[in-house]
Amino acid sequence: MPPLRRPSFAEDRVSVLILLACILNHPALFGWVEEDMGQVDIPEPRFAALRQAIIQFLGSQAAGVETGALHNHLIDQGFAPELSAILSENVYTHAGFARPQMALEFVRKGWQDTLSFMQKKTVLRELKAAGQALAADFSDENEQRVMALHRSNRTGEGQD
Repeated sequence: MPPLRRPSFAEDRVSVLILLACILNHPALFGWVEEDMGQVDIPEPRFAALRQAIIQFLGSQAAGVETGALHNHLIDQGFAPELSAILSENVYTHAGFARPQMALEFVRKGWQDTLSFMQKKTVLRELKAAGQALAADFSDENEQRVMALHRSNRTGEGQD
């Protein structure tokens, strides 16, 4: 029998799916995360479109939207396959806090931790690219960019 292991996901993709699962299962979270949700980089077009549909629907509703109403609206908009991929055990294995039965404050903390992780990964990728640019062209501009990213990375670490 082969050893059991966690599902294989690219970290960036699973982080996006986790954030979407949080809001899909807990629409009350939207008021706290609306701005951040709109700024998250979602490279897959269908999931980016789903995010926009969520923002538009929740942004146009009064507080207290039921989870079922959100899901039904998104299914009516043609997002059933995306909902199936997001609201799955594969995602919940990585983020139990995103499950429907979890307390909102626990979900909110998980959302913030996931978002912070994504932001830190972005800064590290930018830092690597800036370091490569500096190695290729040791200009003041490239040096300043590397130094600014190092400061940003240290600041981000201090917030954990």
